[in-house]
Amino acid sequence: MPTPEPANAGSSLAPTPQTAPDALPRNRRIGQYRVERGLGLGGSCRTYVATDVDTAETVALKCARPDAHGDDPGTGEGPAEASLREEAEVLRRLAHPGVPRLVTTLDGPPFCLVLELVEGVDLERHLLGRGDRIAQSELVEILAGLADVLAAVHDQGFVHGDLKPSNIMIRPDGSPVIVDFGAARTIEAARDEDGARALTMGYSAPECHDRGCGTIGPWSDVYSLGAVAYRVATGRRPISADARAKGVPLPAATEAGHRDFAFALRAVIDWALEPVPEDRPRSVRDWAAAVKAAAERTDDEAPTLLVRRRSASDVSAPAGAVTARGAGPRSRRRSRLVVGALVLGTAAGVSAWAAHLYHQYFLKDEWLVDQAGAGDASTISEALAHARDGATILVRPGLYEESLAVERPVTILGAPGGLQRPEIRPVTGHCVRVSARTARLSGLVLRGAEGAAPAPCLEILEGHATLAGLAISAPAGVAVAVARGGDANMLDSVVSDSGGAAISVASGSRVEIANSEIRNAGEAGVLARGGAAVSLDRTTITGTGQAGLFLAEGAHGRILGSTIAGSGASGIEIAGAAEAAIADSVVQGSQAAGVFIRDAGKADLERVLVAGNSLSGVVVTSMGAVRVVASIVRENGEHGVLLLEATRGTVDGTQIGANAGHGLVALRRVTAETTDSIVEGNGREPQIVQADQP
Repeated sequence: MPTPEPANAGSSLAPTPQTAPDALPRNRRIGQYRVERGLGLGGSCRTYVATDVDTAETVALKCARPDAHGDDPGTGEGPAEASLREEAEVLRRLAHPGVPRLVTTLDGPPFCLVLELVEGVDLERHLLGRGDRIAQSELVEILAGLADVLAAVHDQGFVHGDLKPSNIMIRPDGSPVIVDFGAARTIEAARDEDGARALTMGYSAPECHDRGCGTIGPWSDVYSLGAVAYRVATGRRPISADARAKGVPLPAATEAGHRDFAFALRAVIDWALEPVPEDRPRSVRDWAAAVKAAAERTDDEAPTLLVRRRSASDVSAPAGAVTARGAGPRSRRRSRLVVGALVLGTAAGVSAWAAHLYHQYFLKDEWLVDQAGAGDASTISEALAHARDGATILVRPGLYEESLAVERPVTILGAPGGLQRPEIRPVTGHCVRVSARTARLSGLVLRGAEGAAPAPCLEILEGHATLAGLAISAPAGVAVAVARGGDANMLDSVVSDSGGAAISVASGSRVEIANSEIRNAGEAGVLARGGAAVSLDRTTITGTGQAGLFLAEGAHGRILGSTIAGSGASGIEIAGAAEAAIADSVVQGSQAAGVFIRDAGKADLERVLVAGNSLSGVVVTSMGAVRVVASIVRENGEHGVLLLEATRGTVDGTQIGANAGHGLVALRRVTAETTDSIVEGNGREPQIVQADQP
């Protein structure tokens, strides 16, 4: 998987711990603790690795982020500090090896919790490091450990409220630790509050979204724990409770789960994910006992023939068919059909029924594709044509000159092969076109066909696509295109050398990109239009022919911990009422402005370094608006911040210096406010120019 470094990592402009515009720079002292480096960023808190200068102990500091607009008039503290104090009270009452030890609290500023530093990786990365597959025994051990922690939490009168893979650390010895209790509160408070403090799509129980679905309690944590188990057993995150409430079905773990997990265990996972709280286990201990019992069964073979619960539009079963309930508690989604008890009807009816059963249930769940003929198929297309819904297709290294259509739920994984990965390179057309409800691609190289009018290399027409560890290029066109109604999650991937935009996101679509690299695009790095939503997290965009990130026509962008450098136009361009929130990021070395906002676009920049761009660092025009907080704007070819033509700008706690022109310029019906900022050392006087000119 790629580990992209920020552009110009050796220069003073790189987002290193020493120079990044951060509330707590390296070597900052809070009490007896010295900050070493950043560890994580949440909605209201930031976590650091720190050293106790007296004892040399390494700890984690979880500190409130400044929130000048959220102070409580009675206590004077912001919501982040209040939340941390509540979290400290929860941790004081928990003494468990699966919970980080609370060492002390620091009044700061900022207010911080001093916590035991947990060694290891979070569960999501633990899975990715193992090709998204772990043994059943390891899953059962992890679930037992998590259940033990949650039982202790519930015994102390709390619900956790936000269990998910990123909040679960796996120590080197394999034991799990729950590391974030920011959403925890007492069971009594949970019953009285209107909803959950934190909602994570796919992992939060239905009652956390809508109190009409039931009262929040320990059974809500059971749902989240079941969702974590579902993620491991199926390789995919469960769909959100909101989507389920709108009628989108959640594929049962008994159907979608990997077959190396016992059928009874998958049925127990489905039990935890019942939408109605009364239908799930009421305590985590009850569910953990069911998991243990299911894993210990020795006669738990999957039925020879498994039948989904059918709708009225499905083919009807022949009269006299004998059915039996599936293994595991509350396994209402499936039943066993005893083949020998079928009472045959007319020849035509039997033929149609048999064909229906064959295509639904007799096809393989796991396929091995090998060009040399040592697998189940020699082409990926053949495996796709015959694999059943939810199947996993493992592809051995080689060059596959195919254009793939993924029309049913499936996982396509590149088999480990040293330095080589399977490469999909069609002679013409797209590499992969996804129209399935859900699909997962991992460990593949996709290279688009060359030609006068090429199709996008990877095209997502509808449904949800999970993309992990991919290398994608399209020399003659767009590398990744997400059509209206599609959505995608991209992790640990590289998109490079595209003739058009690297990633194009259409109206109404959603794309989340994390820990990835986008480079050398002929046009924009990421282009989003028409209300599309784009999230960049720890991602680098370099060497694009046009803007690194272009948001237009009401699109929404969230950029966190990312670097955009060397763009042929502006680093980030926001136009047509589009909006962006940019934090803890770097925009540098663009051939035009660093951040260009126009035509009623809006942007919030918080702790952002805007430097070394050919024109001004931040330019706002044509009724745009910008808020620049705790940032650094320096060494740009013209002004630091330029506001023009009926725009609004707020600059707070920001350093603007060493720019070739003025520091801050506000002209022609501009509303500008500057507070607690340092504007000095720019090339032209005065440092701040404000005038209302016609």
